[in-house]
Amino acid sequence: MQRVIDKALAKDLTKRYATACEMWQDLNNIKNKMEKDGDEAAYPAVAGAESIIADEYNEPEAPEETIVMTVPVAAQTPAKAQQSWLERLKNTQLTRHQQLMLAGVVVVLSAVFLLIGNVFSRDTIKVPDVMGKSVVEAQEILENAGFSVTLKEAYDDKVTPGLVVKQDPAGDEMRKEGSAVYITVS
Repeated sequence: MQRVIDKALAKDLTKRYATACEMWQDLNNIKNKMEKDGDEAAYPAVAGAESIIADEYNEPEAPEETIVMTVPVAAQTPAKAQQSWLERLKNTQLTRHQQLMLAGVVVVLSAVFLLIGNVFSRDTIKVPDVMGKSVVEAQEILENAGFSVTLKEAYDDKVTPGLVVKQDPAGDEMRKEGSAVYITVS
């Protein structure tokens, strides 16, 4: 009896009864065995089940409405469960908006990685001291050393016009090649 119940309630659909007739035959075999062994009184529900099942199974009229049962997704496609996430991603249809968003994320991440890689791959070099030098001379020295130059102007009555009065970063500090050096000119 337990075997019939287990088969009727099996999680795997392929292990369940395919038709009600198969189940009815197994129940009928159990009933016949019980009658033969004299155990019919121990299972009164099974003994009376024959008339109920037989009446429903032999019903002359067909049902007016067909009931369609859907198979659970896991049982329909066991191969999908074994697909890698990459294969499922390839099979996924993205909307135009999703495609654009994904492309944007890829572009931004690529730019970030390139910038980070560029910053970390550059050499660290000493900043030349250009205090008191002329603007043209200071620019030439810094650019030849591998720095970009940004000029600022400030009035200082103690310094001759056109000479560097301030430098950031200061001379002899270590900075990455290509970084900016700000010089203030009188």
